[in-house]
Amino acid sequence: MQITTVNELCRRHITKDVLQRYKERTFNHIKLVQRFGILVDKKFKFKGSLANQVGDHDSDKLRPPLLQTHILSVEKYLSARDKTPVVYPPAVERAIQMCTFFHVTGNRHHPEYWDSHLDFSKITINEYMPDERVNAHAMPDVSMAEMCCDWASVGKEVNPNKTLLEWAEHVFEHRFDFTSDQQRFIKDVLSFLDTVRKEELLNE
Repeated sequence: MQITTVNELCRRHITKDVLQRYKERTFNHIKLVQRFGILVDKKFKFKGSLANQVGDHDSDKLRPPLLQTHILSVEKYLSARDKTPVVYPPAVERAIQMCTFFHVTGNRHHPEYWDSHLDFSKITINEYMPDERVNAHAMPDVSMAEMCCDWASVGKEVNPNKTLLEWAEHVFEHRFDFTSDQQRFIKDVLSFLDTVRKEELLNE
């Protein structure tokens, strides 16, 4: 299906309220990732490389050609989070799946970016559900650190009382294949971010 046709299909489902929720969630998420990124950059001595990388975090969600599809993808995420799931026509649902695939394989902070054997047929709107975990062995420290900031931002939205280390144990077992050294590094970053989040909760 051509992108112009997909965009037109998606545009029909984008109301003012949907667009407003998309803008608020997406910009708040990006700002929080960038703020976490600056803190992690200083703590783990990335010398600006992480702060620079998070400056472009999720920028593909803010521009064509898949902007309309991203808007509906976020609406599905928000509606599922709020336990009021929305279902779109099959063609739109498939477009959202494709959009998810292009996003996770096109951005360095997603482990899927580093797995050259990724199978599109196993991408869903909410998560990757493979028979085997995504191979993230090639993922460098700076991208893993951005991933941790991403998880911290999403975690604050979904379940601020659950630690990021708990989340990590789940994804290590079921979703992403990291080396033992990578796992140690990720846990160090997440432990730091858990502390940051806890301090912020106490100050709210």
